[in-house]
Amino acid sequence: MKPMTNLEKSPAREYWPLTFAERQMAVEQHMNQQSNAYNNNRALEIKGTLDVLRLERALGALVSRHAAFRSYYPMENGEFVHRVAEELTVRLQIESCTHGDVEKLIHNANTPYDLGNAPLFRFTLYKTGAETAVLHFGMHHIIMDRTSAGVMLDELWRLYNGEELPPVELD
Repeated sequence: MKPMTNLEKSPAREYWPLTFAERQMAVEQHMNQQSNAYNNNRALEIKGTLDVLRLERALGALVSRHAAFRSYYPMENGEFVHRVAEELTVRLQIESCTHGDVEKLIHNANTPYDLGNAPLFRFTLYKTGAETAVLHFGMHHIIMDRTSAGVMLDELWRLYNGEELPPVELD
C-alpha cells in the first residue's frame, strides 16, 4: 500500500480538541469513574532469557516515540481537552508469582484510569520462573486500539533488539 503524501504533521499546540470518539469515551468515563469498560489488556508469554532493563528502556523509547502514550484528557472550563505530556518516565512493574496466579493478578490490576492525568497505561512483568514471564500491557482505549496494539508490539520488540526505527512522520 502506497503511503499517503498529502498529510502534514500538525504544529505543536497547548492542547487539542477531542474527536467524537475521544469525547464519547471521556464523558462515559467521567460519568462512571469506577468503570474499567474501556481498559485494554494484553498479555504476552515470554520464554527464555529476558533483559529487564533493556525491556524497560524499550518501553520508554516507545512512549517517547508516540504521543498517544503521553496523552491525557483533563477537563478544562467545562470541556475535555487532549493534552500531550512532553515526556513520561516509564517504570516497568515487576512481580514474582506462579503462572497460575497471573490471570488473577491482571484481573486485580484492571482498575480505572484517571483520564485527566498521564499515564493512561501500565506495564507489568510477572516473573513466573527463572526463564518464564508474562508481560502485561494495560491501557485505556482512548490511547490504544487493537490495531495500534499490533504496531506497538512490533516496534517494542524491534526497539528491544536494538533496531533503529525511522522517525514517526505523523503521530
